[in-house]
Amino acid sequence: MYIIKVVNAYAALLALMDQELPYKDAFKIATLKRKLQPHAEFFSKKESELVKTYAETNEKGVVWTGKGKFRLRPGAEEEYTRRRLELCAVEVEEEFQEIEIQMPEKIRPIHIEALEGFVKFREG
Repeated sequence: MYIIKVVNAYAALLALMDQELPYKDAFKIATLKRKLQPHAEFFSKKESELVKTYAETNEKGVVWTGKGKFRLRPGAEEEYTRRRLELCAVEVEEEFQEIEIQMPEKIRPIHIEALEGFVKFREG
């Protein structure tokens, strides 16, 4: 499994952490989040290193153009894109057991997609 799949699932779990769920489901979500967290932290660290390497900087550091957005140094786009794709394609060898929880009252479609293979939603 590619690390980007794990990172996306981790982000979706963070969004679910704010919802009130039955205790058993909340426990399963929290446990799965803890299992994915080291992989998400690794990805975040490596992605930050890429940003520092390829981003345009000024006296304050990286030139940020918005939340999570930055300006690349001239001529760095191709190399940054290649290196980031390589990072996203890092294989995670750990197997994660899919959990089953009750469908939350509300959830974004992007989170349903990200949780595929990690969380199975049941009605009622």
